[in-house]
Amino acid sequence: MATNFRIIRQGNASMLRLSLVGDFDRVSAAELVRTLGENKDADRVVICTSCLEKIKEKGVRDLSRGLAGRRSGDSELFFTGWNAGRVAPPGSTVLHV
Repeated sequence: MATNFRIIRQGNASMLRLSLVGDFDRVSAAELVRTLGENKDADRVVICTSCLEKIKEKGVRDLSRGLAGRRSGDSELFFTGWNAGRVAPPGSTVLHV
């Protein structure tokens, strides 16, 4: 994992905000997928990408693969921030605010 990567969690059971900080690579993607799996009871999850620095293509690809198996009953995901368009898997909801 990128040594400077971390996920900052805020919110509650119905609305969760995950801020991604640092470099995003394959292990970071796996950590994000694991975190989403641990919080699938949340109705909505907003993933903020503004604090990402380096974004590795393999990490983006692994995130897309890791989220491919999500079911319709899982949390609704929204990607936001400066890097949302680079990180969000195809077909994801990207919010530009």
